[in-house]
Amino acid sequence: MQRQGVLEFAAVLGLGAPNRTSTATWVHYRCPFAKWRHDHGKTKPDHFNVSVPENKHSVYRCWSCKSHGTLAQLAYELGHLRGLDYTAIGKEIEKQELLGPKLYLPKWDDEIKEEWDAGTAKAPIVWPQAHTEFEFYSGAWHPYLRGRNIGVGTAARLGVRYDPFQRRVLFPVYNDAGRFAGFTGRKVEGPAYSNEDGKFEKDGSEFLPVRDYFGLRKSEFFLGEMGLGSGYRSNSRGVLVPRRDTGRVVLHEGIFDYAYACELGAPSPLAILGSELTPTKIQKLKRWGRPTVLFLDNDGPGHAATEKAIHYLFGHIPLLGIEYPDGYEGADPASIPPRVYYAMLEDAKLITRRA
Repeated sequence: MQRQGVLEFAAVLGLGAPNRTSTATWVHYRCPFAKWRHDHGKTKPDHFNVSVPENKHSVYRCWSCKSHGTLAQLAYELGHLRGLDYTAIGKEIEKQELLGPKLYLPKWDDEIKEEWDAGTAKAPIVWPQAHTEFEFYSGAWHPYLRGRNIGVGTAARLGVRYDPFQRRVLFPVYNDAGRFAGFTGRKVEGPAYSNEDGKFEKDGSEFLPVRDYFGLRKSEFFLGEMGLGSGYRSNSRGVLVPRRDTGRVVLHEGIFDYAYACELGAPSPLAILGSELTPTKIQKLKRWGRPTVLFLDNDGPGHAATEKAIHYLFGHIPLLGIEYPDGYEGADPASIPPRVYYAMLEDAKLITRRA
């Protein structure tokens, strides 16, 4: 099961927050069997791991009490020890590991309007911690994505979420070692009860201001960099696997350019998360040392960002430039047909002089 599913079911089973030493392939928790199977004072309860495998069932193992089994078996066993019926949870785990996660987009508008019209106060919003990136509902079915030619499968693989309060499609951002760094997103609908500046208000004061989530430092991360800085890469299902290639990366500006590139199967796409490379991101590209295709927007900011990238990266890593065909002035990668995208990528030329 992928990390998202492991975190969701771990929360349902009451395992609490994962240990921050969790890795790309294992999520670490305090052992839920500690009260029954640990010799208190002599064995440590924080050596409990749940695997995040590729194309296999997740398994759990505690190195202290030696408990082990599949994630579904964990549900059944905990239910037995706690005197609760976890049969439905276990069967849902088995179903998802066989068929993949259940994707849905609930309708929130009526619920929000009903509560506001009744004058009742909603429970305070508590922002999720960095280990609970599953707090938002899947946004894989959102019609905006379909309108941008991004399929449900790609959106699900990328872990796309939806914030019903700010009406934003969210993309989880991970650093190059695979650790969750926060969400970035875009408002895709007009927020309910917003002021003229588009901000959600409650009792005349700003409520849930539009921002990137968990304090994401966009100046430090690319969207899609997961695995580039380690001996792992993200495969077609978004799972980290051992890296065997040193192929090129394709650099885009926006998050939907990135998602569209993933839909088309571009090799290792990245999104700058802005229109300009920062010093931190320039250093990352140098450290990765990968041939980089500068596939930015065909407008003024895109041209300026391309020139800046060439100025700072030329001579450090191989750079390849693209050329938009006639008729695509002002276009961005997500707005061009697949055949044109493929042709531009295929015709990318090695840049031989500094800007």
